[in-house]
Amino acid sequence: MTSIAIIEDEPAVRKEISYLIQQEEGAEIVGWSDSVKTALILIKEKQPDVILMDIQLRDGTAFDILKQLTPIPENIIFITAYNQFAIRAIKYGALDYLLKPIDQGELKEALERYRRRSSNNSQWMQQLSLAQEALKEEVILPESIALHSLNHVRIINVQDIVYCKGDGPYFFFLPEQW
Repeated sequence: MTSIAIIEDEPAVRKEISYLIQQEEGAEIVGWSDSVKTALILIKEKQPDVILMDIQLRDGTAFDILKQLTPIPENIIFITAYNQFAIRAIKYGALDYLLKPIDQGELKEALERYRRRSSNNSQWMQQLSLAQEALKEEVILPESIALHSLNHVRIINVQDIVYCKGDGPYFFFLPEQW
């Protein structure tokens, strides 16, 4: 379930966004706010997966909120009637930038982008965990390896390799003596 917070000061727009989110499978609204002050409380208490945030609020801007949050949430979908804030939103790491009125398809795409990003992070964390577990076990490395090139084979001590890079089916090694 994707938890979503709505930061929007216009009641009609907030109602529209709520309706659109309710149409999304696996999405749940955990709260809403109409000001900088209450948005800070909502974000800190609920820690939503995704924040749908209007840029212009009645007592400030979305950027005023972000300046006070550490760390800055990664999954913010900015919602505004103005496109002049897009560059600034991107600098804050916006997941997406939607113009009002909100298009159901664009909102769906933005939420799907979050799900893909979240899934990739989860897979990466699992791989990292497996690698860390493997490092805990004692690994016996060979003393040397044979590196084949077009014309010859070189035997290199593993401890002498300072750089290794994979490129498709090829590997590039840089031993200390080269």
